[in-house]
Formats: sequence, C-alpha cells, structure tokens
Amino acid sequence: MIQSVNATGDAIGGNTAAQRNVISNNNVSINLTNGVSDHIMQFNDIGINPSGTSAIPNQLVGGDIDTNATGNLIADNLISGNGIKGIEIQDPTTAFKIIVRNKIGTNAASKIPAKTSEA
Repeated sequence: MIQSVNATGDAIGGNTAAQRNVISNNNVSINLTNGVSDHIMQFNDIGINPSGTSAIPNQLVGGDIDTNATGNLIADNLISGNGIKGIEIQDPTTAFKIIVRNKIGTNAASKIPAKTSEA
C-alpha cells in the first residue's frame, strides 16, 4: 500500500509505463488523504499482475482519494481485480481531481475483465 498524508506534489508512477508500480494484494492500494495536493498517480498497474493479464486483487479499493485532497491527477493506470471499487472519492471536500484515460476492470488489452489469479 502507498499512503500519502498531508503531502504536496508527489508522483506515484511516472510519465512512462517504464516508471510504473505494480501494486496488488492489499486492502487499499493507494490512499491520498488529509490535505494531499497536486499528486500525480500515473502508469500504475493496480490489482493486477505485471503482465496485465490476471487479477491479484486488493481487498477493497484500488485508489482512494479522501479528506481535503485537491488538485490530484489519476491517469493512464490499469486498475482491475479490486474487491469493491477501482477508484473511490469519499469526501465532498475533495476538489479539482482529474481522472482520465484509466483502464478500470479489464486486462491490459482492454478486451475482457481480468480474472482472479489462482494461487
């Protein structure tokens, strides 16, 4: 799990797929909370294996934006195999969020739902 609390300007992932993180098998993969601002969460594989073919589920949520989080960008991520939600925005004080070009609930090819991997 990656959690950012009361921080500004962090990058989770990067500008290219080569800078991605594979974040799976947690309760919540990424949590931005308590005044987090101007974060970029980009080109990550969340709740899925590195090849993007099978789910390695997070129990609850792939990305969680909460409590006064402002100005955050969530883009170009593969978010799949999560127990409840791909992305959750919980707090009405959360503002200026941009969520674009994410693949949610599919495999990397965007063709079919990612199936949970068998251990």
